[in-house]
Amino acid sequence: MRRPTPRLVTLPFILLTLALGACGADTGPGAGADTGSGADAGPDVLLDTDAAPDAEADTLLAPDTVAPSDTATPADTTTPADTAAPTDTTTPADTVAPTDTVAPTDTAGPKCLTLSPGHARHVVLAYPYAVGSLLDVWSVRPLLADGALGAPNATFSMGAAATGVVAFSPDGGLGFAAATNGGTFGVFALDADGQSTVLAAAHDSGVDVGAVLVDGDRLLLVSPDWAESGGGVYAAPYDCAGAVGTPTLLYGSKNAAALLPYGNDQLLIARAAGDATFGHLHWLRQGTSGWARVAGADLFGNDQAALSALAVTVDGRYALVGDNSEYSDFDNSIGVAVLGSDTVTALPTLPFNDPFAFVVSPHGDAVLVVSGYGNAVHVLAYDPGAATPFVDAGEPAYVTARPALPGDAVLVGGDQPDVVLVVENKAIRRFRFDGGGLVTDLGRTAAGTGIGAIPGAIGVQP
Repeated sequence: MRRPTPRLVTLPFILLTLALGACGADTGPGAGADTGSGADAGPDVLLDTDAAPDAEADTLLAPDTVAPSDTATPADTTTPADTAAPTDTTTPADTVAPTDTVAPTDTAGPKCLTLSPGHARHVVLAYPYAVGSLLDVWSVRPLLADGALGAPNATFSMGAAATGVVAFSPDGGLGFAAATNGGTFGVFALDADGQSTVLAAAHDSGVDVGAVLVDGDRLLLVSPDWAESGGGVYAAPYDCAGAVGTPTLLYGSKNAAALLPYGNDQLLIARAAGDATFGHLHWLRQGTSGWARVAGADLFGNDQAALSALAVTVDGRYALVGDNSEYSDFDNSIGVAVLGSDTVTALPTLPFNDPFAFVVSPHGDAVLVVSGYGNAVHVLAYDPGAATPFVDAGEPAYVTARPALPGDAVLVGGDQPDVVLVVENKAIRRFRFDGGGLVTDLGRTAAGTGIGAIPGAIGVQP
């Protein structure tokens, strides 16, 4: 059984079943963050979800810049008419401005919402589920050792996000998350204590946004529409106060699902991109006349694939693409492509049930693949020198039960470079890449009970 496309088709029925407690952990009808069922199986850490304070921070790290006290005399202060000032006389540097001239105390420009290096890190989670509707509830939790989560220390309301990964500015002070419905995205700030301020609950950029990435001082907005209806990849500037500028179309595409920077280029999974009328993986580059498609490939040999996930190995030699179509005449699989010198070459696909998310090991020897309908994660062993570079090495040993409806997954990075967080039914599961193609399950952090404890989108503050 595979996930329906679009993913929220069966949501009200699945969530109603969850509310009645009728589903078992290993018999879930679909994957991850957009559906929820399965009983909790002995959480390692049980959090009191009612303990979260509901206050949002009113003060961020944004001190006013005060004009210096030795501000020069304003231009409208004139020398008395009966005093002939010599033309070669220079005002001494310590000349004091007249007392009736007041220097402005506010410096023009945005008040930057930035964080200093070494700040505490946090995990942001959407809790969008209720019977028959989606909620705009979000939670902020401290990131502890080995990816464990502390009790919620802030909650806020922003566009509902059943799936997705939250994008952060490089310093971690600003976050951006695409909403599940409506084509908008939310913008929020976190201070050094993890207190949140929503800057735009549903920013309407004029683009139907399916995903948001941060690329330096700009956002990359991915629209899943057809090119004729505005589908494509856009760039929009943002400032340190979280204000987002007008998007500019980089190139058009059809049903774009995921984007990754690749050096100065971009890799996109979509049914079409640039001047290509069909394909699954597209390599695009900016030239003197704009963005153009360098190369691409049809990875699945049919036009029925539902593109779900994209990853590139640490060495940049291979790309993985997921197909988890519900209605295809072909089995779900993982597409594999060799990234050459301006070439993309398709290799045989790997059969795989509902590949929902990929996380690449920083050790360069494995890829963690989330199987939603399989209620599992698998380890793909990676050997770039082998004739078959990727081999399914099976599931790691779970410390409790197998994952229940796992969904989006993120690498923690930073001071925890090899820890992975995976969203699952009413919990967050932690894994660690140990090198040598080995992965350790570090256990679950429970999110509570009931439908409201099913997490959706996730983000880890850098």
